[in-house]
Amino acid sequence: MMRIKILSLIILASLLSTCTFAKGSNSQGQQNVSSSSKQEQDNSSSESDVSDKGDNQQIQVHTQQQTEDEEKGGTNSNLSEHASSVAKYVQNLLNSTNLSGGIGDQVREIARTQNQSQEEIKKQINNIENKNKLLKFLFGTNYDALRTMQQEMEQNQERVRTLLQLKDQVVGFAEKQDIQGLIDSLNNQNVTLQDKITNELGKFSLLGWFSKLFK
Repeated sequence: MMRIKILSLIILASLLSTCTFAKGSNSQGQQNVSSSSKQEQDNSSSESDVSDKGDNQQIQVHTQQQTEDEEKGGTNSNLSEHASSVAKYVQNLLNSTNLSGGIGDQVREIARTQNQSQEEIKKQINNIENKNKLLKFLFGTNYDALRTMQQEMEQNQERVRTLLQLKDQVVGFAEKQDIQGLIDSLNNQNVTLQDKITNELGKFSLLGWFSKLFK
């Protein structure tokens, strides 16, 4: 009888031990699954963050490039528009038959020199735009071209002052309008040229400061 009781206790202990081990294994398995799932979520989140950062950087680069292209295109478009306006009024004044005497000669001389000035401005803008991109990044923009453009702006201002005086002496209404139109066009052109110069000087370059020492 005693042997039977001992054998029963041994069997019961074995069953309890098996159940405890099974429960522990199941709990450990659930923890492993949970840990693995969390790790996968973290990895997925990290990959998503990296992907988002990469996308954001690409968007920022693209947006910056697009902004620069738009600014560049807008400035050049305005310069072309002002140049066309200047050319129109210059041609009107050169073809006018009502401008005579000393006043007419002065107005025509300004108109002729203005034609030359427009060609010089166009040339210097092309020099800036056509400079090698790598050289521009290393040494900066074409500073000689900017200096020439600044000189043309100063000549424009001088012509505007002279034209304002001549306009009061001109009799014909159409000629007065053309002179005023030329004055307005030159003033507008100077504003756009100044924006162009400021924009070019503000661009980053590795050795731009060094290049300026020799300009």
